[in-house]
Amino acid sequence: MGQEEEDLKDYYSSRSGEYDRLYEKPDRQADLAGMRNALIEKLSGRRILEIACGTGYWTEILADHADSILAIDSSTEMIEIARKRTESRANVSFLVSDAYSMDNVGGSFEGALCGYWISHVKKRRIKKFLDTLHGKLESGSVVVMIDNRYVESATPISRTDGEGNTYQIRKLKNGQEYEIVKNFLTEGELLELTSGTAYDRNFLEFEYYWVFQYTI
Repeated sequence: MGQEEEDLKDYYSSRSGEYDRLYEKPDRQADLAGMRNALIEKLSGRRILEIACGTGYWTEILADHADSILAIDSSTEMIEIARKRTESRANVSFLVSDAYSMDNVGGSFEGALCGYWISHVKKRRIKKFLDTLHGKLESGSVVVMIDNRYVESATPISRTDGEGNTYQIRKLKNGQEYEIVKNFLTEGELLELTSGTAYDRNFLEFEYYWVFQYTI
């Protein structure tokens, strides 16, 4: 794991106790309800591999509808919160794993969820990540990604590097600051990234978020 990946893991590990505050914002509730419906519609009844599960917010929602879920994250702090959140769900298991390699991920999956993860992947690495993810899935699997739209008032960008990756400065309640990669991918970029490898592609846009789903 490179330094930027370590920094991202440290940031989310440090943020784990306050992360869910973002789901409590009144102006996001309509978006979250629409996203919830989209996930349930596309992933119900499937064996799911969830990438970067975080605190398990979406894991808990999907657990009532999926056949099974293996949720991975590189942060043990996030995994512990997610595990407690879903401890009554017999169809959910967790694994500390690097999303770029997933070397320790075994099993057979019919679907995948990537929640707020693809925006943290540098653009030159996205194709390789998708190849790794698709290699874990059966033919006919459905992949669903959810992430942030660029909203100027809510998502300030601190800088852009020479490869077109954008960054944000994130400040925690304890005063710690982190600079992290945060790319705001467009529908066109997502379609280009999955061209030739996916079908039944659909992009759904909300005020603050988007949902992109496709079949491989």
